[in-house]
Amino acid sequence: MDYFRKIAGWQRAAKKYLAGLPQHTVTRPRITPEEAAEMAATQHRIQQRPKPPLTVTSNLVGREFGILLAWERQQVPGTGTPPDYVMFCGCGRFCTASANALLRSRKTHCGCRTRERKRVRAYRLKKSLERQGRKRQHWKRHWAMKSVRLVTQP
Repeated sequence: MDYFRKIAGWQRAAKKYLAGLPQHTVTRPRITPEEAAEMAATQHRIQQRPKPPLTVTSNLVGREFGILLAWERQQVPGTGTPPDYVMFCGCGRFCTASANALLRSRKTHCGCRTRERKRVRAYRLKKSLERQGRKRQHWKRHWAMKSVRLVTQP
């Protein structure tokens, strides 16, 4: 998946996610050009610092994990468990993932790649059976008779 398709998917997922949230108005603060220049210089200084390693307590919002983008942190206060994140996928869906799964690269998509692999596998199997002149695999042809034989044998 190229970068532009991934961004378009994130935008679709954001639109779906934000449609389910209550509406609120945002007021933008007025910033003078001097303040904007100072903020840009501060951001540049922060980017030049060495980055500490990511941990479960790090804020992962805005980071990419595979084709997932961390959008919002959801932590249950007082439980002490690692937070979950609302993730936007490149396919256009959104899901939740734990910080542990993200940092250990166990969650890199919402399940869309698994569904795609299953779909492609079924299509390839269908085409290979068509080339052989069959409609289904041998073991599926007489499965009911096999169960009858197993039940009726002494």
